[in-house]
Amino acid sequence: MIDELVRLMLSPRSKAVVPQILERLNASREGRKAARDRRSAAALRRLDEEIRQVQKEIKKRRNEKSAGLRFMEVKRRLLDTEVNVEEIGLLFNDPDDRAAVDDAEWLRLGERVVELRDSAHKVAAQILAAYDVWDAEGQDVSEPWTIGELSVGGNDEIVDAEIVNED
Repeated sequence: MIDELVRLMLSPRSKAVVPQILERLNASREGRKAARDRRSAAALRRLDEEIRQVQKEIKKRRNEKSAGLRFMEVKRRLLDTEVNVEEIGLLFNDPDDRAAVDDAEWLRLGERVVELRDSAHKVAAQILAAYDVWDAEGQDVSEPWTIGELSVGGNDEIVDAEIVNED
């Protein structure tokens, strides 16, 4: 069977058949799970690299007795939290791991993650508001905005803007 698959992959028909195979695989429950797991694994690798960079910065700031050390340590713990949430997703999506824990435990964990989300949202809103970061998400697009309304101080020049969601 493997030899047949290799011959098919190398044949001229592969350009037509391989996309169909991938489409069917992605449509299957196993294929969707594999795609989720790949996304989570990629997120974990990205987080791991970011954690390494923050660790370097923490070490540097400890040696320099820098005032920003506490911030970097908190940032490191936040990255650990992101890793934990990704791992919860992977664990929940694995049928064997999921079945090994009572449904009530999964529900409590899900509720805890929701509490974390809500708390994180409040803290993020406070931080972003302190720096006058304006987010258009959820705004009524029919409102007639003017440059003066969006700009700092009401003049016709926008000081800083970022497109949050282009869709």
